[in-house]
Parts: sequence; C-alpha cells; structure tokens
Amino acid sequence: MRKSKVGDQPAIEIEIVSQRGELPELGEGTHLRLALVEAKRLSDSAVLYRVAGPLFDPKPDDQPEFEANTPPVGASCIKIDGATVLQIVYQDGFVDTFRFRGKGLTKAGTLTVEDGSIHWVEALVQRKPVDLLSGRPPCNSLAGG
Repeated sequence: MRKSKVGDQPAIEIEIVSQRGELPELGEGTHLRLALVEAKRLSDSAVLYRVAGPLFDPKPDDQPEFEANTPPVGASCIKIDGATVLQIVYQDGFVDTFRFRGKGLTKAGTLTVEDGSIHWVEALVQRKPVDLLSGRPPCNSLAGG
C-alpha cells in the first residue's frame, strides 16, 4: 500500500501479489493493483471508497483509473475491536475482505461462479502499512494501529 493519486484526487494504491495454490476460475495466484479514493466518511472508524482499477496482471507502468461505469462506492473500511476490516468489491460476485490486526493480515475471498461460490482465506504480509481511516491517509491504520 502506498499513497497515490487518481487524477487529482488523493488515493491509496494497493498491490496484491499472492500464491495460494490452484483455485477453479482463478489459477494459482493473483497479481492485482487498484486504488481507493475516499467517497464518504461515515465516522472516525468507518469510510466508504470508490475503487479505481482493478488491474489484473498489471504491467509496471499501468496505473489504476476510474472506468466510466465505476460505482460511487466499491469498498468499505471499518475499525472495530482493535481490528481494521477493508472489503473491496471488484465486480459482481468477486469480493475480498482484508482483516488487519497488529502486524497480522488475512484476506478472505469470495468468487461466484456458474455452479455456486468459491471461498478461500490467505495469510498475507504487509510490505508498507498505510492508515486507511485517517483520510489524512486510509481505516485508522490498516496496520491495526
């Protein structure tokens, strides 16, 4: 995660690289890049975001941008009981939920396919924590702080 911009708007860019083993429809791993732009601050512990991108298997110079049909809200971040929870809707039926607590980070994914839904959980490593709730950068610290 790092501070970034989408157009002239402040953003938090997130890059996810994971190797989780073979999953139907998804392959063995994921490489994606997206950016979150604050849409609405509900409270000090809850923020809604617009999602720019996401870019799957991006090239190094690819930058997340809003598409013409980007919904007004595509992600939410809350802080509760010492944990920060960020949920991102990439597209209908494809959602990731990140849980940050201290230095720990888990990602639960859901993908709806023709015959049902696939669910999985991954333990990830944060390379550079960013505060998602402060706005002032991101949900009071994706590092759980």
